[in-house]
Amino acid sequence: MRLRSTASLAPSWRFNKLANHENLEAGMVWREQRTVTAALTLHYNKAMFILEPSPVAQALARKKVDVCEYPDGRLEILSASEGR
Repeated sequence: MRLRSTASLAPSWRFNKLANHENLEAGMVWREQRTVTAALTLHYNKAMFILEPSPVAQALARKKVDVCEYPDGRLEILSASEGR
């Protein structure tokens, strides 16, 4: 069996661009589910996050949320209606 070099292939075969609906970040995110306490706090990665009292945050009290950590260090908190 003889192997071919990829140099002979057209560049479009070697590198496919992502379609508009594809999100590379979504595949590289670390998700963990946490519960927001009645005092609007949640614990993640040895840290306690205190949510600012607002109608949105108060609606999350005693509910599960997804904490998403991206490779660049950003954190995102998603409610069950936003996540997955």
